[in-house]
Amino acid sequence: MSTEKEWFTAITDVAPNRIIVRGYRLEDLVRSVTFTDAAVLLLKGELPGPNEREMFDAVLVSAVDHGASPPSTLAARTVASTGGALNASLAAGLLSINSYHGGAVENCMRFLQEAVFSGEHGDAEEAADKIAQKYLEAKKRIPGYGHRMHRADPRVKVLKEKAEKLGFAGSFVRMALAVETALCRRGKELPLNVDGIMAALLCEMGYPPEMANAVFMFARLPGLIAHSVEERLRQRPVRRIDPAGFRYDGPAVRDLG
Repeated sequence: MSTEKEWFTAITDVAPNRIIVRGYRLEDLVRSVTFTDAAVLLLKGELPGPNEREMFDAVLVSAVDHGASPPSTLAARTVASTGGALNASLAAGLLSINSYHGGAVENCMRFLQEAVFSGEHGDAEEAADKIAQKYLEAKKRIPGYGHRMHRADPRVKVLKEKAEKLGFAGSFVRMALAVETALCRRGKELPLNVDGIMAALLCEMGYPPEMANAVFMFARLPGLIAHSVEERLRQRPVRRIDPAGFRYDGPAVRDLG
């Protein structure tokens, strides 16, 4: 019987000379699995199969960075410019991920679940049409659609291709695309964005909506680290950062392999 101060966790058990993560010895995980495997194990409680690993990896890569202008990147660079420690820069960047920047994944998952479950015994296109109409009539923002820069987001295209190849283009991906079509029929140029396709794929892989925005943050963290460190190494301290004043001077476009 538990005492008032006793509480439980099902994630990791640590004792002298022993670390057990979700039931697996950490040394066995170090020998045998990738970082993505270990991350999925922590998040979901089970190791992914090869197709899920590849799909989750693709989701993470798609959100790894989006240049110097996103609010989270500007926040991280601003703190770095003041001489703040790296953890302070990263915290500022992560705290800038909210409903209108990177944080729409959770709401989009809930939206897609509502749409899919409402059309469970009918036609997906009809369900998409109804829910799109419902949101537009209520003047409610539909999370996961529209982008300030991309009319045809290249990340959406490649993630859709991956989903089809790996067996994750199920009811949620179909609904996400059907809603895009329904909006287009109503004259709304609101293409599915990276938040939206991520939401659909996380639904397909069985993640709860409560975990969705954390996946985006996890994916974006390497980009925030790179921008924070570059700010410290290349720019003068306490500068006024113009969100549109940067010019890319990295490697020219190159092919893999």
